[in-house]
Amino acid sequence: MIFEKIDTLVDSFLAGGSSVQEIQYTIDQYVHDKDIDVPKFFRNYINDGIEHKNGDRVEFSLIISDIFKQDKILLDIYEKLLFETWHDRHEDIVDVISQHGNASSIPSLIKCLDMNLDCMKYNNSYSFHKKIIHAIQNLDGKNYKNHLKLIFQKLSPKLRAELKK
Repeated sequence: MIFEKIDTLVDSFLAGGSSVQEIQYTIDQYVHDKDIDVPKFFRNYINDGIEHKNGDRVEFSLIISDIFKQDKILLDIYEKLLFETWHDRHEDIVDVISQHGNASSIPSLIKCLDMNLDCMKYNNSYSFHKKIIHAIQNLDGKNYKNHLKLIFQKLSPKLRAELKK
């Protein structure tokens, strides 16, 4: 299956084996053969990962959608993935939303502050909360302080202490 082949290529790319060009060629060949466009491929790729609860596929999708500038077309999917607990790419997804989203994503980001993710326990969700705060500031800078007042008590203790300074 093509998705497993892409997974293997991306894994090899991360290890220094395959190249962006190999990944691009494989995707281009597939979309040509199937007569679909590149955005459709990326949506199918990540949706297959979601269907099979494949955390590696989420990571690989984040990587190749960034390389091939397809992040924006996956924002709605990434926003839903924020609330899934079977993967550990929440911080990366917040980064993508921060870069390509808009103020309409802020309620979802705020809702994430209530999540208790095992993968974030190592630092009491500090880094995750910090990325969320940065994303909110980036997406709606003029209302940042108002948002911060509403969510302050939800933040990790270390981050609250930093923000008080």
